[in-house]
Amino acid sequence: MNAGEVYRVVRSVDIAPVLAILDTLPFFAANVSGGKYPCDVVLQPQFPPPLKELVAGLGLGGTITRAILRKLGPRQSIPPHIDAWMPKEADWHRYQVPITSHPDIVMRWPDASSG
Repeated sequence: MNAGEVYRVVRSVDIAPVLAILDTLPFFAANVSGGKYPCDVVLQPQFPPPLKELVAGLGLGGTITRAILRKLGPRQSIPPHIDAWMPKEADWHRYQVPITSHPDIVMRWPDASSG
């Protein structure tokens, strides 16, 4: 993949095991003291087995170095942005997997139309 390219792959993912434990996950508040995009998160080291299995089963290839489960409240979003902290020379790929959402919610990607 070349710099600036965006790939979009949509496929089914069995989220039932994660939904079954969603209310028991150890979420904590992040970015609440002036940080961007305050939300509740669970970091990869605290992932219980069903969540680890979901991530491993995605077949992303390479080495997973960072995984975060982020919970957004009603009418909360993360605006389009670029993470300046990511080194330009790194060959990193980012994936967004919605676990649960309201049917009216639309995930938008850089190549998605606004309509």
